[in-house]
Amino acid sequence: MSAVTSLSESAVPAGSGESTLGDLSSPASASRRAKDRTATIAMHSAFVLALVPLVWILWTVISHGYRMLLTSQWWMNSQRGVTVRDFGGGAYHAIIGTLLQAGVTAVISVPIGILTAIYLVEYGRGVAALGTPGLFPDVPPTSTPVDAPVISPAERPRARRASR
Repeated sequence: MSAVTSLSESAVPAGSGESTLGDLSSPASASRRAKDRTATIAMHSAFVLALVPLVWILWTVISHGYRMLLTSQWWMNSQRGVTVRDFGGGAYHAIIGTLLQAGVTAVISVPIGILTAIYLVEYGRGVAALGTPGLFPDVPPTSTPVDAPVISPAERPRARRASR
């Protein structure tokens, strides 16, 4: 038998009395399909229900506010001095605030990221906590599609660290 086998071929030894994962005629599969169908309908219904207020709010904002977006006054006016009783304001304060937040974040995070990269490249050799980069290469999958190849842990190639 090859190192890679399909679950639909033989995931369970023959004659063990257990059904394979590919057997869709068992009573358990019918109940699973019914539960899956129920969960799918509930999920789609919740999604549509959540879309109703979102579309309603977007329609209200766009239909009442699109005229403001077309004027340069709204883009260049600040909220300074505008109270509840006053009509006016604009997006200037929001644009400047966003740029300030992005700038402060960059000033803090970019040097930390660059210095961390330099440390890892120059001095981080042999640190056990770093490990090999990757997306959990030694963790076996918890669920496998029916026709996916199955490779036993003994047959999987091991990640080897290059000795420097």
